[in-house]
Amino acid sequence: MEAGNLPLVPIVISNSSRVLHVPERHFQSGTIRVKVLQPIETDSKDGETEEDMILRVLGQLKENMYLTLE
Repeated sequence: MEAGNLPLVPIVISNSSRVLHVPERHFQSGTIRVKVLQPIETDSKDGETEEDMILRVLGQLKENMYLTLE
């Protein structure tokens, strides 16, 4: 928000738990899938408060990431 109206670029990572075992700090060979999604604009719409804009952007982010992982 402080940097200006920059778009948010969501990145979805899957299969990382099969490659990286966090408690043991151990990597295993494998494939991690990474997908960069379309940017989400963070401009406020007419009459939209900052809080409303944040909720709208988070809603879009959640939906896009869910559809990608599905």
